[in-house]
Order: sequence, then C-alpha cells, then structure tokens
Amino acid sequence: MNLRAQLPEQLNKIWQKFTKVQKATILVTIVLFLMIILGLVFLKQPKMEVLYSGLSPENASALTAKLKESKIP
Repeated sequence: MNLRAQLPEQLNKIWQKFTKVQKATILVTIVLFLMIILGLVFLKQPKMEVLYSGLSPENASALTAKLKESKIP
C-alpha cells in the first residue's frame, strides 16, 4: 500500500486509542486554534468605509485614480 492509503488507517487507529475526554480536548483545541487564526485574519484586514457617495462616473473615476496614485486601498 502507498502512504495515502496507509495514513487514514493509521490516524484512525491512533484516534480510536484516545478516550472520550482526550478526543474532546483535541477537538476543542483545534477549534480554538482555528478561531484564533480566523480572528487574526479579520483583524489584519484594513477597516474600509465609504469615502464619498453619489458621485458622477467622471468624478468617481478621477477620485479612484487619485487614490490609486496615492496607494490608498
């Protein structure tokens, strides 16, 4: 058998050896880790708000060009 076929079987055997408390602890740890990672991803994103609304297409285009020129996202 190749590694791809053996790995799930080996992981399943290891998983079956854990008690219910150990399984719950592992799952809670994984969920908390993922929540922390997702939280950091959301915190890293810049906070954006509407700068101007109701602009004509010409004015919006000029404003967009000026913002890009100034490297403002």
